[in-house]
Amino acid sequence: MRESHISSKAGILLFSKVYNLTNLRDALKIPILEWSDVKVLSANASVGTRVSRRSGEGIELSTVIVEPEPFGCWSLRQPNLNIPIRVPRAEKVLNVDISYTRVPRMAFMTDRPGDPNTKFPALAALIAPEYPHRDGHNLPLLEPSLLGSKLPPEGQLACFDFLYWMTSGFAGYEIERRWSPAWNTVGTHLTFTNSLVDITTGYIRRALNLPENSAIPPMITVHIRRGDFRTHCKSGAKPPCYAPLSRYRDLVQKLQNQIFERQNIHVSTVVVASDERDLNFWKEIQSFGWTYFNHTTERTTELLGEWYPILIDKVALSFGLSFVGTAGSTFSILNSRRVEDWNNGIAEYVDPTKG
Repeated sequence: MRESHISSKAGILLFSKVYNLTNLRDALKIPILEWSDVKVLSANASVGTRVSRRSGEGIELSTVIVEPEPFGCWSLRQPNLNIPIRVPRAEKVLNVDISYTRVPRMAFMTDRPGDPNTKFPALAALIAPEYPHRDGHNLPLLEPSLLGSKLPPEGQLACFDFLYWMTSGFAGYEIERRWSPAWNTVGTHLTFTNSLVDITTGYIRRALNLPENSAIPPMITVHIRRGDFRTHCKSGAKPPCYAPLSRYRDLVQKLQNQIFERQNIHVSTVVVASDERDLNFWKEIQSFGWTYFNHTTERTTELLGEWYPILIDKVALSFGLSFVGTAGSTFSILNSRRVEDWNNGIAEYVDPTKG
């Protein structure tokens, strides 16, 4: 989830609060650590932070001054941009002071200066223990740390600024492809925590006016990306270029028919998630007989925190027997994979630039 979708006031969220790392470790058969396993974290960390160290029983043992650790990382920023993708809030939480060195040209998919796509095998070669690729030696610093240190990339613990555009080396933006190695090797095993699933199940029951502990009915889930997708226009059109909701409705009806034909299940429950705030949008959703979570009346942010509206939506979308998403949205793409892999479902997309 992009940090830009959440305000700086939201605080930090441990990876293990969202994803079941026990399942992931069992599936991959390798150790999986998160930062909290190796560092003392503080949501309010700063230079010279005062950190309370505690024993396993939760008893405070001592309070020490912890200076930020100087650290060298790799930047995957494309060659035509001379700044790394720095996240000061993450550095603050981890209490690290990061210098960045851009990966060498051999790590990029093409020679085009504006192409951000990088190749996983090349990155693996750069960080190979003892015998890393020679192109990673003696590279110029891209940017010193915020406190002025100028360290090369650390040899013992590899660190990258932004892996969004990393590929297997075969095609750019591979996450859109069903054969994506990143999804099929790792992503499919990133199931949600039991706690998050239980919270979401409660939201579904309340939205559908179901008794507590009742079974969740089969459903089709829908993600309608709006917001920054207003500029996703077909040729000649001017923003905003949102696809009409009728196109989502048509695909839902298509999936309802397919599910009935294949499984003899009549699915009447449709749960929608969107970043749209216009009340007229939600009135039209209701006119279709579809359901959504009203996080304002649920007081989700107030009771659980700012991360939880989007997390609950994410988990609910994964419950679908089938799914309709918005083409080009990573949020939709990842949920389509969950529905396909976890529920043996079908995924369809509405493309705002077509039709």
